[in-house]
Amino acid sequence: MKSTPNLRAPSPPPPGTPASTEDLREALSREQNLRLAAESRLSTTSQEVEELSVSLFEQANEMVATERRARARLEERVETLEKRDQDKRRRLERLEGAVGRIERVRSLLGEMNAKDAGVREAAEQKRASQP
Repeated sequence: MKSTPNLRAPSPPPPGTPASTEDLREALSREQNLRLAAESRLSTTSQEVEELSVSLFEQANEMVATERRARARLEERVETLEKRDQDKRRRLERLEGAVGRIERVRSLLGEMNAKDAGVREAAEQKRASQP
């Protein structure tokens, strides 16, 4: 009769039966191997988390720096536009003042022309009335 090897893991001894030293050593070895594997996975996972955290903070810092630069450019642009606006307002005020002066001169010239026309008309009437 051929013997077939037992393919199953050895079953624990029934309760109350003292475990053999060899069984205890095998169990200890399995537990140590499992612990080493778990610690290795924990170490790998911790390292990945650390790398991801560093990467995340680098990206966040870059985003903040980019936004600060964009804000600085916008503030510069606003300042430039405000200066232009002030310059245009000053020019407009000067032009409005000049237009007011021109209108006053026109009015004075119109009055002078009216007086001159009246004087000419009176002189012509005087000449016409003289024989």
